[in-house]
Amino acid sequence: MAINLLLTFVGVDRPGIVQELSALVSAHEGNWLESKMSRMGGRFAGIALVELPAPLIERFKAEISQVRELSVYLEESGVQRTDADTLNYQLNIVGLDRPGILQEVATEMSQQSINVVDLETTVSAAPMSGDKMFFADAQVLVPSNVDLADLHDRLDWVANELGIDILLELSD
Repeated sequence: MAINLLLTFVGVDRPGIVQELSALVSAHEGNWLESKMSRMGGRFAGIALVELPAPLIERFKAEISQVRELSVYLEESGVQRTDADTLNYQLNIVGLDRPGILQEVATEMSQQSINVVDLETTVSAAPMSGDKMFFADAQVLVPSNVDLADLHDRLDWVANELGIDILLELSD
């Protein structure tokens, strides 16, 4: 019987981290199913969904905890959530950077039971002025019973309050 594990890790960035982790999964007859990884702040962090034979999980846990300069957290993956009653949308946010942008938008989304399933944010200098700009790209799942006109009105209100642009579009 195979077990799905969520493997979360962070450590000092260096060449070979992905190779070491994937080699351990393979050495324990496992399969690397999906992952997201990124370098940020001099660290390398990621999350991966791996499948391993149940009898080899304890040995895998012991060996993966020995990877140098890496903090690892393992958790059995539960039943995958079905998103049958949701619509897939792309959310984009752009504006002058200031504290609280993500929190304000996330609060409005949460109040509408909208689930953020993928999020990437950056702050970079605007081309002409050099001002710090905040950028966010997210994939969100909107419940099919949400009034989309009301949602757009609420997001427009947040955008106006914060002086930012928010775009919510149905994904393919």
